[in-house]
Amino acid sequence: VEALGDGTASKIVNYIGLAGLIASFFSIMYAYSRQLFALSRAGYLPKTLSITNSRKAPTLALIVPGVIGFLLSLTGQGGMLLNMAVFGAALSYVLMMVSHIVLRRNEPNMERPYRTPGGVVTTGFALIIAALAVVATFVVDSTAALWCLGV
Repeated sequence: VEALGDGTASKIVNYIGLAGLIASFFSIMYAYSRQLFALSRAGYLPKTLSITNSRKAPTLALIVPGVIGFLLSLTGQGGMLLNMAVFGAALSYVLMMVSHIVLRRNEPNMERPYRTPGGVVTTGFALIIAALAVVATFVVDSTAALWCLGV
């Protein structure tokens, strides 16, 4: 954005980026609540995280990580938190692409409700892009990437 200067183009890119960031955080909230719910239901986390409200939403599975995220946002390390989120997302994309390729190779005749246009070729291209994003995270902020890996 800085390369675009202070003009209209930079403002448009900023607004698009902000919209993408908000959408990304909503997706993360949805995903972590479902993940905690499933882990709790399977017995890996406390059972209270799998209790649902009258609308079948896992309330505590939404609130607890939200509170943790809010407290982390108060540390003043917002940039690092964003880089950690990007690293996690890129790594999950790599794993999804690898899983898709393995499944298509091992179960080619499996009935599927949706078939990826281009098949393994398209997925392979997406895998390369996702792997580059993982590498780029190390280049931008190796501390955040290493924190995500638990190192």
